[in-house]
Amino acid sequence: MRKALVLILAAAPALVVPRVDAQESVRRYVFEGSVRDGGTGFPLAGARVSVVGRETRAVTRADGTFYLTGMAEGVYTLRAERLGYRGHTVEVVVGTERARRAVAESGEVVIELSPSPIAMGELVVTATISERAAAEALRPVSVMAGDDLQRQLTATVAGTLASMPGLAATRMGPSVAQPVIRGLSGDRVLMLEDGTAVGDASASGADHTTALDPSSARRIEVVRGPGALLYGGNALGGVINVIRDEIPSSMPHRLTGSATLQTQTATGSLSGSATTVFPIAERVPLRVEVAARTAGDLKTPIGTLLNTDGELLSGGAGTAFVADWGRLGASFRGYRNDYGIPGGFVGGHQEGVRIEMERVAAKFRTVVDERRVGPFRNLRFDATHTWYTHRELESADILGTLFDQQSTSADVLGRHGRWGPFTAGAMGGRASLEDFAYGGSLFTPDTRRVRAALYLLEEINLGSIQIESGLRYDWTRVDPGEERVSDIGEIRERRFQALSGSLGVLYKSASGLVLGTSVARAFRTPDVTELYSEGPHLAAYVFEVGNPSLEGEVGHGLDVFLRFESDRLRAEVTGFHNDI
Repeated sequence: MRKALVLILAAAPALVVPRVDAQESVRRYVFEGSVRDGGTGFPLAGARVSVVGRETRAVTRADGTFYLTGMAEGVYTLRAERLGYRGHTVEVVVGTERARRAVAESGEVVIELSPSPIAMGELVVTATISERAAAEALRPVSVMAGDDLQRQLTATVAGTLASMPGLAATRMGPSVAQPVIRGLSGDRVLMLEDGTAVGDASASGADHTTALDPSSARRIEVVRGPGALLYGGNALGGVINVIRDEIPSSMPHRLTGSATLQTQTATGSLSGSATTVFPIAERVPLRVEVAARTAGDLKTPIGTLLNTDGELLSGGAGTAFVADWGRLGASFRGYRNDYGIPGGFVGGHQEGVRIEMERVAAKFRTVVDERRVGPFRNLRFDATHTWYTHRELESADILGTLFDQQSTSADVLGRHGRWGPFTAGAMGGRASLEDFAYGGSLFTPDTRRVRAALYLLEEINLGSIQIESGLRYDWTRVDPGEERVSDIGEIRERRFQALSGSLGVLYKSASGLVLGTSVARAFRTPDVTELYSEGPHLAAYVFEVGNPSLEGEVGHGLDVFLRFESDRLRAEVTGFHNDI
């Protein structure tokens, strides 16, 4: 008889502690449960338990128990996941007479699952209304986490993901890689960190690596295709979201942490990272991480490729106040990368170029959970400020190119439950202000870019059939520091606006077979360098010529996919057509 996982959600009245909100008469509860292995009865530590449709989650302790705070009376759907087991969903009732009667009859809620040799039932959060299993996503989506992430881990996010179907990486040395999704890269693939834009210059040159270190990531999610309306038209190719949970979303009951150490013979590299989360007050957790990497020149069968060494240092800290109504948190992150671009060959700089980049980011997040704010059951607000500096040095004292960027953004996202014909939905907006400064041999004018967007996503659940539709409006103003007539045309202010939309349908059978299709229209505003660049970009060894009269790109995409999941097999076949 196969071993089974037993998820024991102990719902006895003694384990549900009521809390009364000071401003409302809504009674709040702390829900305690436990996760155990059904074959041995041993508790399972490190299992992740989420409340579907909310931003409430917890990780089980050494004795297998977990706590979910701020639970109002009602019915909830919980999702439990752990490596080596298939994720599962269970419905629980909190704080009602029905819950007490159920406990009196059975003593506990038990769900038995067969262990899975492959990762099954993974939850995804990128480009969805709320957390859901990857098999139920309306767009082609992949997740890299756990042991798989550690096995594939390289110095760059793009290199780490290059083994995924439909993904590739362009490289200019072991320290530089950019992701390619369905043949699209650069500004057509959106890079996110915990759901917010990175704010670097990786989209403006093949020699610019993404200012993200993947070694401390908890998981990386990839959404293919142009349907990611939550993030804007720059996602014509897709979205890559590096998830760290830098601002803690749950309260640990003791210190937990992890560490990695890796080496690579081809470059003689040594890299390591350490992450820890621990409580510093009754409702205040703190997460701290640090990562470092040093590497020598790349060794090849025909010799050593000079000027490909590099050094990286990154770290961050995040904290939050976890209350019954939600949480309020902030984080701070620093990143420094010093690496070489090889030269001395056709198509490269004669002597090679050194690149020094620094990124500092501060983030603020507020989440109001299960507290009605107008029509919304969940409200999230994010504010981010990023400083980014990028220097390309031809020698120790010669500055070839300078990129300097400061960006400030604010996002608000509200999720609602049943509303008219819609089962669930989300609506929100985004505003950002970016200042770009350039120096060295690149004669791009200093430029300010202002963006604003509004979007709406709605979902209809008809049992085995799920329908999702969305609309997004984007407005952009690009203002160069000076207006003049140049060899490339008239340098002037440009404004863009566009409407994007998507529609998806998914059919899920009882046998585990899922069939889906989606169509989307997306719009991309030209990048600052595409509009105004005029001069040599020495590290990439190109002469960049912009076009101030460029219009925006419009992309149309069609995806058709077929998925199948069982205890021992997971398969997906996708066909797509993109027209840009």
